[in-house]
Amino acid sequence: IAQITNSKTGSGTTNLNKNISGVVDLTIESGTFSTGIFTITQDLGALTIGETGILKIGGTNSVPTFNTYTINALGTVDYAGGIQTINTSITYGSIGISATGSKTLAGAITALGNFSLSAGTFEGGSFTHNIAGNFTISGGTFTNTGTTINLNGTGTQNISATVALNNLTINKASGVASLSSSITVSNILTLTSVLAINSNTLTLSGTIAGASTITGSSSSNLDISGVGVFGTLNFTSGARLLNNLTINRTSLGTATMGTDLAIGGVLTQTAGTLIIASNTLTLNGTATGSGTLRGSLTSNISVGGTGALGTFNFDQTTDGTSNALSNLTINRTSSGTLSIGNKLVLINVLTPTAGVLTTGGFLHLRSNATNTARIAPGSSLGGYISGEVTVERYLSALVNRAYRLLAPTVTTITNIKDNWQEGVNNTVVNTNVNSPLAGYGTHITGVGGSTNGFDATQNNGSSLFTYTTSPTDAWTAVTNTNINTLNANTGYLLFVRGNRDNINTINSTTGNSNTILRAKGTLTMGNQTLSNLSSNGNVSLIANPYASPISWNNIYTGTNATNFENYITIFDPNVGSRGGYITVNSSNI
Repeated sequence: IAQITNSKTGSGTTNLNKNISGVVDLTIESGTFSTGIFTITQDLGALTIGETGILKIGGTNSVPTFNTYTINALGTVDYAGGIQTINTSITYGSIGISATGSKTLAGAITALGNFSLSAGTFEGGSFTHNIAGNFTISGGTFTNTGTTINLNGTGTQNISATVALNNLTINKASGVASLSSSITVSNILTLTSVLAINSNTLTLSGTIAGASTITGSSSSNLDISGVGVFGTLNFTSGARLLNNLTINRTSLGTATMGTDLAIGGVLTQTAGTLIIASNTLTLNGTATGSGTLRGSLTSNISVGGTGALGTFNFDQTTDGTSNALSNLTINRTSSGTLSIGNKLVLINVLTPTAGVLTTGGFLHLRSNATNTARIAPGSSLGGYISGEVTVERYLSALVNRAYRLLAPTVTTITNIKDNWQEGVNNTVVNTNVNSPLAGYGTHITGVGGSTNGFDATQNNGSSLFTYTTSPTDAWTAVTNTNINTLNANTGYLLFVRGNRDNINTINSTTGNSNTILRAKGTLTMGNQTLSNLSSNGNVSLIANPYASPISWNNIYTGTNATNFENYITIFDPNVGSRGGYITVNSSNI
């Protein structure tokens, strides 16, 4: 038979009932041409498959050998026999595997159209198969060791698989790859083009590579398992959200955010670390598991939603960096709560719009030469932070040592020595006890020396005072630091010599160094009313009770503007040799 043309309409099928030879051209314009167990031998001819044509190959046969092949991208070759070898020397339109038996190959498949596996076993081999259409596994077995599926077409390519893929590469000239079912990639997912999860679960147990993005949605789920370093997750702008994110990455496993990400459902961290990097992680659902979050000086977390969120655990590898956040925003309504499970260092702003943060004593507000962390206004009733907070205050070195007017912004249970002296004091003159943490704490001296918790000097002169209002209107030396505690509403005049790491600053009249004072206690929150203030032209020392700067313009309103003058006097350590008072009006503060 020299010429064979199949032009069946619809599902019409032509079945071959014997071996044929001498075929010059086989043209399947439409319908199905089924070889069954029989063979076709060509005679210097061409195989052509049209847009709706199907060549169905049975038995142990492969695609018949022709001189040339012209296969439309939607034209299909269906391997529907038993044990068969897939011909990889040709460019397919669409290719299907639809019958039991093992399908092997000696090279990579190139398909201008779709790939489908519905029955049998596809042994992919250590090859990269290039598919320009949809990729579907609805049944059968995929032996995928060493196999890479590369989706390289244009437009939208749909992916559906009931079994795991080894390597999946999305490398399209245009368009996106789109999941039409949940899939698992057990080795490497390489993204040089966009992959959309849609309302499915993408399970990744190997690694991720490539600079392109994942498009998420409020119904998308991402499950990351495996061991070690996973790679960087980049999400598409405008679609940087997931329903659920699960991380179960052992052996020091990490997954890194390359963009912002919002999770509306559950963040489950069974094992491993989610690295936020210089991004914002938004959590509107709940968080569970013993895994950790790794922050940085530029990492942010925003908490929304309702009810109890759960507990944050931070990576403690590098104190002040891996357990740090730049900003933490809490807007958790309907009795919303969240907890901190280990140390968290805040670099910039905590914004408590709604809900209650339980610190467990782990929250630290960092202060350094460039910035001091603060807590933005919350409810006027207070109560938005439960538990103790450690508040730091950086004090820069001056040309001369000077007094500073300070407020601890927390009320402590522990004594002054445990806080501003870092829990140590000099008990012997000229013998220094350094701070447990370099650069922190200062020497505080007073009557009775070390017996009263002070740092011992030759004359034990007092360096810490509080102010007593009328009738005395005088500074009163603090009598001890090993019993007295710090109060957020009390202002303290402290002669700051610098940090504790140099004995010379306590034994001489000159010299200074930068230091950081810190105190751990409960915060003052909400509106505060100050009473028993001096009157009749006298002065009162008013401490800023908040872990934040305050605006005098916001205070000097209403009855305050009637009862008080429109100026305040503050103590400036840069005035004179030991500091001095300056008076400013409300418009300058």
